[in-house]
Amino acid sequence: MSFHHRLRRTIGIIGFVASGSLLALNVMAITSGDPAGAVNDFAGILAVREPSGLNPALKTSGAAADEFTLTPPASDNACSGDTASDGYQVNGFILSSDQDPTTLVFDTIFGVADGAGVRRGLPKGTGFAIGASAASEPLGLVTDNGPFNLGLWSASDLPEGDYLIGLACAFENNTIIDKFWYAEFTITHDAGDPGGFTWTVNASTATTTTTTTTVATTTTTTGATTTTTTGATTTTTAGVTTTTTTAAATTTTVATQVGGAQQTNDQLALTGPTEATPVLAFFAAMMVIFGRMAILGSRPIEVLPAEDS
Repeated sequence: MSFHHRLRRTIGIIGFVASGSLLALNVMAITSGDPAGAVNDFAGILAVREPSGLNPALKTSGAAADEFTLTPPASDNACSGDTASDGYQVNGFILSSDQDPTTLVFDTIFGVADGAGVRRGLPKGTGFAIGASAASEPLGLVTDNGPFNLGLWSASDLPEGDYLIGLACAFENNTIIDKFWYAEFTITHDAGDPGGFTWTVNASTATTTTTTTTVATTTTTTGATTTTTTGATTTTTAGVTTTTTTAAATTTTVATQVGGAQQTNDQLALTGPTEATPVLAFFAAMMVIFGRMAILGSRPIEVLPAEDS
């Protein structure tokens, strides 16, 4: 086997192996990490409700220490994975409304680490809502809805203004945000409140449901009976009976208006597989080319006999 023959064969084999290795690394990068392939996903507005009852009413205001629950919308109420298998955790946060929730860093002591604007952990009981479990069945369901309160913070910790108060799923040891929900609160300082402030839920983030039901009705109208006597002849004419039935009608209106500094899925979703597809195609093509080179390079050079003159 000549030197050039061996060189071509070696180059082809090296290229084939290198392309295959890079292809494998890309596949591993896509299939690892976030199972859904998306992070920093705004998942919807939270409903703020009373802390107890079978069907708790919406809560629109309260004192600093008043309790409330936060309920994600039924259309998207779960993390992209669970705690047991995927390491997802659910955390509460309080963030000034001019800040981006995707920049939050969670802290096991105070719930949320300091940063731009006002960033606070969401109190729950005597601690903070940090590291709650996401259910395994149904997958990733957010089951820790409170009750929460703002009573661990003072008026100096929460200056007057608008805040995003919400929940966020995170993975990779609680360092990467998967998705988040919030409701918009307004904090007003009040010296008459033991905690030094009160809060109201911004009307644009309230979720309202109105159901109107009309029961089926039947109306029967019977006309008068007329008797006419002419000589020996008596004629009796019965009245006309009319029956009208109105079917039952049920109208359900669900209105959720989103206000505040919301981020949309289009702005925040990072779809890993879509962005990686051209890269995979490139390395797959390189594998084919270098594999072909290895095959051709391994063939012996055919020397044709010289033609007789």
